Amino acid sequence: MASQGIVMSGKLTRNGVEVLVRLSHLSLSLFRLAEDGSEDAGKLLATYHLSDVISIRTRGGSSGRFGLQIGDSEGQTLSLLANKEEYARAWVDKVMATKNELLDAVRQLDQSGTEPSVIMVTARDAATLGPFDCVVSSNVVFRSPFRLPFLTKEATVLVQLTHGTLRLTGADLCLQASKHRSADVTDGNDDDEGSFWVRAARSQRVGAPFNSKPLQVCVQVSAVQESVPVGVLNAVRFWRWISGTSNTAADGANLPRAAAFLGQFIARPGANPASLFGGLGAFLVSLGALRTRSAGLAPALEGALAVGLGTLVLALTVIAVAKSSETSQAAHRLKITLVAFSWDEETVDLRGSATETDNDLLSALCPDRFVRMVRGDVETALQWWQQTKAWRASEKPEELLVSVPRPSYHDIKGAIEHFYHKRDRLGRLVYYEVLNSPRSAFRALRAKGWSVDDVVAHMMFLNEYAFRELLEDYDEEGVPPKSTGQLIKIMDIQNLGLGDIGGDVSSYFNKQSALGKNYPERMDKIVIINVPAAFGMIWNVVAPLLDRNVRERISIFRGNYYEALVELIEPENIPSQYGGQCRCGELGCRFHSPEEVNISARVVELAANETAGGAAQLQKEPGVAS
Repeated sequence: MASQGIVMSGKLTRNGVEVLVRLSHLSLSLFRLAEDGSEDAGKLLATYHLSDVISIRTRGGSSGRFGLQIGDSEGQTLSLLANKEEYARAWVDKVMATKNELLDAVRQLDQSGTEPSVIMVTARDAATLGPFDCVVSSNVVFRSPFRLPFLTKEATVLVQLTHGTLRLTGADLCLQASKHRSADVTDGNDDDEGSFWVRAARSQRVGAPFNSKPLQVCVQVSAVQESVPVGVLNAVRFWRWISGTSNTAADGANLPRAAAFLGQFIARPGANPASLFGGLGAFLVSLGALRTRSAGLAPALEGALAVGLGTLVLALTVIAVAKSSETSQAAHRLKITLVAFSWDEETVDLRGSATETDNDLLSALCPDRFVRMVRGDVETALQWWQQTKAWRASEKPEELLVSVPRPSYHDIKGAIEHFYHKRDRLGRLVYYEVLNSPRSAFRALRAKGWSVDDVVAHMMFLNEYAFRELLEDYDEEGVPPKSTGQLIKIMDIQNLGLGDIGGDVSSYFNKQSALGKNYPERMDKIVIINVPAAFGMIWNVVAPLLDRNVRERISIFRGNYYEALVELIEPENIPSQYGGQCRCGELGCRFHSPEEVNISARVVELAANETAGGAAQLQKEPGVAS
């Protein structure tokens, strides 16, 4: 069927009459059934173009049949009935997925007829010092030259385009620059020396381009400055960095600020003995500058001595850096121009092509999940990642697992049912959350002295434990994500009513949403079960506001959810309260799943680190490992 352009076909009921419905890549068509009742199409009754479909949803009927309602751009509604909820939901999912594919294809088709534009250029050079080896530029225009800093043959440059990514090696760039007859870029001559063609690879995180032919780009290179020994280049960069650090620290009003800069410098990626001694020199210069501002002769003399000693340490460090680097290796400053592009498959002298998985440089700048969440918009992902890094520096979530006691842990666990429980069929961690009159739960927690912020901090602790300990997959620069680093969430909302919306409940979900921005692309699937009647009104308002990434991962079941769970999770790994075969200990899966036992043990450990009495008290609580 798919080979004939039909995505899905089946019988549904319209206005009391059974009809044949066929979904293609472009439209949804209704046919009269053939006289023999087979699925051969008869007379065409109606056609709805997918681009006109505004919304589609399911609804339960009193007769046990389930309806599909499809609204178009003209305000008309098509109502169809199915005998089973699963069948109706399958149609809803397939229609929306096919519509999204159509819109994506149209958008990519629009792009394929236009000139590629440059999103960002990144460069990394293993031959230079760690703190200086990344350059990011987003002000590059096609057919306009742009300059890169000094690079060696060990460098890698990625040029991210709207249609793909070019991978340029330092060896190719330096070779072509040496062939170029002039320091100026020639005007559009693709065959000139210094030019070569590169095939763009479509990044997996952006999605394959609509145009089936590969994009190829002609790159022209020239050197704009004589080569410089790497040792000299490192020494100059090192001096500039340290000088900037010293001056910035000296602008502060106290010693802790200078010490903070020292710590930041030493902790930078690529830190080495040069970083350590350079940081020491910067610290001494900063300390001296601060002391000279103090009243009195003695502080001024001490400050001058510290400045002098720090300067000496810096000078010696720069000399050592220059001598220790490979002075035989040269660095070149290059000018690059993307002078032409082609969609042809046959282009001579094709080299330096990027591969589908060549995202190392981008991953070194920003974790992959941040880029995936914004559908390949690297600039937005970088901004988002910087905000998360600032949040981590402020909140210090890693300390939650080693030095922050959790006196609220068991009160919150008792009021709000939530727990990790084993893995699904794909190895993803499964998280269960039960919304059982949440307004009453928050009221009970307030009576015990715990606020909404305490609950959010509790959830942050669980996130950190899950990603650092259970999954061992924490988002960091240069660390590729694991395929099993995501979760699936089973949300039971049987006792969620309209009265639960607002107040502490609304505040909690808003803060949880803000917290979740620091853990993107973690929920791979969300299954909402035991949906009450009132949920339909809530969902109709909320669904259009959700990001498509999130909305596509949500499945909703009013009843008969067990088959959906079994598709995801082995029956022996499903808690018995949801029809599975698992019973974890005396207190059940909620407290005695392997994951929850480990988490409770960590809570005891944190309390024991504070006071021995705290540990003894916590071990009496339900679910704590003894």
